[in-house]
Amino acid sequence: MDGSYGVLPTTGRDECTATSNSSASLVVDDPLQIAERFFERAIWFTKTEFQEVVYQLPEGEARRRLEAALKDGWEVNGEAIRAALVNNELVPGAKLVTGSHLRIR
Repeated sequence: MDGSYGVLPTTGRDECTATSNSSASLVVDDPLQIAERFFERAIWFTKTEFQEVVYQLPEGEARRRLEAALKDGWEVNGEAIRAALVNNELVPGAKLVTGSHLRIR
């Protein structure tokens, strides 16, 4: 392939040319050979649980980074709030409401 782009209509038929991708795709042939520093995992903690973990860490870079993560980016877990309310727990700032809608048939 020459790397050129082009679709040229000829005699009423479309012709296409193939071209190389502009960037290489990553292929991991053997994950067991990949160094641990390239692995990540998303782990879910409540904010309270995360605070408990962070405050047990000794001073250092890891603790500073995790303390910074405590400040922003937290999302409300609607499923947990709904479950608490359904089980008659008081959740200040949240309530379950039953609305109405118009159905046209």
